[in-house]
Amino acid sequence: MKKEQSFDELITEFLQKDIDILMKAYTSVDDIDLYIGCLFEKPLGSESGALMGPTAICITAYQFQRTKNGDRFFYDIANQPNSFTPDQLDQIRRSSWARLICNNNDGTMTTMQPLVMRVPTGTNERIHCSAIPSMDLTPWEETSLPKFFPDVFHTPADTLLLV
Repeated sequence: MKKEQSFDELITEFLQKDIDILMKAYTSVDDIDLYIGCLFEKPLGSESGALMGPTAICITAYQFQRTKNGDRFFYDIANQPNSFTPDQLDQIRRSSWARLICNNNDGTMTTMQPLVMRVPTGTNERIHCSAIPSMDLTPWEETSLPKFFPDVFHTPADTLLLV
C-alpha cells in the first residue's frame, strides 16, 4: 500500500461517510491514529471472510509470524528436542473442528460442514461425519519398547529395590 497524501485518496480503503468523520477529527491524513485508521478501514471483502482491513491484517499476520517463529515450542518447529516428525505433522494438519465435533457429540449430530465456523452453503455444505478426514495415530507408534535392564526381567517392585 502506498502512503496516502490527502483525504480524497482514502476512498479506495474507506467509506465516504467515514472519511468525512476523519476529516472533522484530523487536519491531515498524517495525523490519523493507527488504531482509528484500522477500525475505519473497509474489510478485505465478504468473499475472503475477513473482518479487518488490509492494514490490520498485515499487522496481525506479522505479529503472529514473529510470535510463532520466536516460540521454540510451537508445534511445527523442526529440529528441536521432541519435535514432531513430518508424518506426525501431516496427521495433525488433518485434524479439524468438524472432526472434533463429530467425534465428541452424543451421536445425534451425524453431519457437519467441513469449515464449522462458516455458514454451510456452496462448497461448505454439510456432509456425513464419516466423510470428514480423521487423524491416523500410526506415526506415533513405538517400534520397540526400551530395555532398561538388558538380559534380566524385573518387576516394578524389583526395580525399586535396585535403585
